[in-house]
Parts: sequence; C-alpha cells; structure tokens
Amino acid sequence: MGVLPLLFLVTGAHGVLVRCPALGQTPPDVAARIVAKASAAIGAAPQPVARLKSEGLLPTHRLAVQASRARQDFDKVRALAYAWRLTGRGEYLGSARVILLAWAGTFRTSANPIDEARLPVLAEGYALVRADLAVADRLAVDAWWRGILAGHLAKLRGRQQANNWQSHRIHIATAIAFALEDLGALNELSRHHRTQVLRNIRSDGSTFDFRQRDAIRYAAYTLQPLVETQLLLAEAVPLPAFQMREVLTRLEAGLDWLLPYADGRRTHVEFAARKMPTDRKRAEAGITGYSGLWDPAGARPLFWLATYLDPSYRPVAATLSAQAPDPLVACRGQPAER
Repeated sequence: MGVLPLLFLVTGAHGVLVRCPALGQTPPDVAARIVAKASAAIGAAPQPVARLKSEGLLPTHRLAVQASRARQDFDKVRALAYAWRLTGRGEYLGSARVILLAWAGTFRTSANPIDEARLPVLAEGYALVRADLAVADRLAVDAWWRGILAGHLAKLRGRQQANNWQSHRIHIATAIAFALEDLGALNELSRHHRTQVLRNIRSDGSTFDFRQRDAIRYAAYTLQPLVETQLLLAEAVPLPAFQMREVLTRLEAGLDWLLPYADGRRTHVEFAARKMPTDRKRAEAGITGYSGLWDPAGARPLFWLATYLDPSYRPVAATLSAQAPDPLVACRGQPAER
C-alpha cells in the first residue's frame, strides 16, 4: 500500500470545526436508510445509566446487558442528528436533544475506555446538532462532555499504557474535543496519538495487543480507534511534518499486517497461547470469537474506515462488506476508487 495522505480538519461558518463536509452530497439510498432509522427513534424514551460497565464481564452479566441496552441511545442520537441535518425536520433535533439532556443529567464517567468505547458515536451525533441547540441546552451538554474529557485527559497525563485501552481512550477524548471544538485539547491529543501509534504498532505492523493476547481480534480492536482518531485529527493540529508522516506510515504498517488475515490468505487460531483470565473465562463460556479461527468479518468497519485514508484498502473492505456504513458515507462521501 502507498503512504497514507495527510488529513485536514475543515473550518467553516458554523464553528471552528465542521463535522461531515460531505453531508450535502449524501446518496439518496443512504439518506433514506438513515432517516428511516431516525424516524423509528423519534419519541423514544432515553435509557441513560449513571455508569456503563461491561469491561471484564461476560455479555450475559446484568451490568453488561444494562450497558448494551443503554448504548443503543448513542446510535439513536447519531441517526437523529444526521436526519436533522439531511431533512431540517425539527422532530429529529428535538428527539436528539431529549436523549442528550437525559444522559447529561445522569451519566458520570468512570474514565474506563472499554466501558466508554462507544461514546464517540454519541459525540459524533452531538457535533452535528450542537450549534442548533438552545444556548442553555448547549452549555449544559458541553459541561457534561467537558467532565468526561477531563477524566480521560487526566488518565492520559498519568501512567502511560501501550494497549488497546490507550487507543480507545485517545479516540474517546478526540471525538469529544472535536465536538466541543476544543483546539487546545486536540493539540494535546495529537501528541498522545502519535506516541500511542508508535508504541502500539511495531515497524513490522504487529500490534502490542496481538502480541499480548495472541488474537487478531485485538489487533483489529486497537487499530480501529487509531484509524478513527486519525480521521478526526488534522495537519492543522501542529505536529512537525516528519512526525505526521511517521504516524501515517506506522498506521499503514498495522493495516498491511492485518490485510492477509482479512482477505483470507492467512488464518489464525485465536487465543491459542492465551494468558489472560478474562480471555479464558470468555472462551469457557462459549463467547463467539474467543476460540477457533478468527472471523474476518470482525474487520469490516476497520477497513472501510481505512479506505478513507488510502483507497487501496477498498477491495478488501468491499470483500468484507458490500458497502461502507451509512453514517461514514453520509459524513465523508463515497470512498474513492483505487
């Protein structure tokens, strides 16, 4: 694969950072699916929780079930936000507002990046409606997000990790900072991102998580937030050009390492040398993906995301799934052909 291109944040009249510059060119079929999903969420009762807890638990655990149910609100807000921007119909904005305020009044961060790994979905939706909320609502939700951001930044400034926890933490914080248009936080996060990419991905493309867990599942699980973070960051966030190129080259190495497993040229028996008790517990419980051969379907979202960095990944992405996820197409347009 060629060296990944440098990326830019887009500036515009509605704020310092413009989320989803391609929204006005959303294909009709994609827009229709998003609007249908949003319409089903109009008037839905919010399901906020004070804490999200699933890390280290079996998916059948009461708290994990509760967290999974609560996280459905994140997808609802994102769909409602896109539908609002696509149609201008106030019921979409109003329903997104109700869910956001419910979460702002209930949830308090634990700064656990696995429990909170899907918060970027909610932040994506918020970024699309933030400028259209009443001032009092925007200030209340902003303050809530800033508390979550502060919690994750404090962890990043403390003991450094090299595993997927750090990758997800940086992605969470970056998505929130982007929604809040916090350029100071984005500057800091760009440095954390560079450090994590270079620590997590070796020059041969293997990840810390694969070496630790003996699982392709966890290679994809750390690469996806790293790629998503890169898509949010920009050359405008000051990093010297050689450092930016270093980051992009290492990301490409990680994706290229994963590529033959994703396209079926190679296979891997997952967790064969497992050492972590959590992995053993999940395998013994028969949880899908914790034994046997790795299923390339687990890399579907990752390689569609990677296509927006380098179109040469499109063939493998299209093999894994016929089309990119609708929110990704609405936000960034159709991925380029090779």
